[in-house]
Amino acid sequence: MSPLPKIAAVGVAAAVLALAPIPGSAQANVQKVLVIGVDGLMLDRIAAADAPALDNLIATGSAAKTVLYANPMAPTNSGPGWATIATGVWPDKHKVLSNSWGTNHNLGSNPDFLTRLERADSTTSTYAIVTWSPLVDGSAGTPIFSTAIDKRTASGGDQATADQAAQHLRTTDADAGFIHFDDVDGAGHSCGAAGACYRDAITASTSASSRSSTPSPPGPPAARRTGRSSSPPTTATPTRAATAATPPASAPR
Repeated sequence: MSPLPKIAAVGVAAAVLALAPIPGSAQANVQKVLVIGVDGLMLDRIAAADAPALDNLIATGSAAKTVLYANPMAPTNSGPGWATIATGVWPDKHKVLSNSWGTNHNLGSNPDFLTRLERADSTTSTYAIVTWSPLVDGSAGTPIFSTAIDKRTASGGDQATADQAAQHLRTTDADAGFIHFDDVDGAGHSCGAAGACYRDAITASTSASSRSSTPSPPGPPAARRTGRSSSPPTTATPTRAATAATPPASAPR
């Protein structure tokens, strides 16, 4: 099939969550960060899908297309794309130039945003739960999300990713995380962005991301390393949302 356009889709929603006061805590407002990445998701295809969570993020936050890098800097594959999003620099700086990047890169001097948080404050509770395993397991090269992160898990499937993320948020007082879904990209390669399976994949991934990011805690989360209160917040309401570009499904992995 022909490549999808290099005008990128919105597929990463970065939401800062303002949590209600923790009972007995002097801290009235605790902010959390969650970045959700959906590989291959195109902004102009969201409206045709049944994706109320994404629609709400777009309506209450901000959304815009962006122009991705292209050859000769790097192909629009998942490796360079996610490294760009995770680190905040272009491929000519992080040097992840393919889906098999090995150790010849600059991730050490251009780390992912969760690693930067850990370096700034090692008591920060961080996690990366992903469907595409090379992001965390080293199967294609040095993991884009480094070993400095407290929890790194590759699930092998979007539903498992959603379940594991929801479980982690129910049982820990996590501060910042990244959740990655991959089925939309697979659908794009299978039937194209205009196909029904692509719209269905958007619906399924959006539903999964909504469940994973807004769990209902059944009980107190595990105590944090900092010794701060482990009592669960009573509500979690997104107060602002931003969007960023995802790598479109332009080349097979």
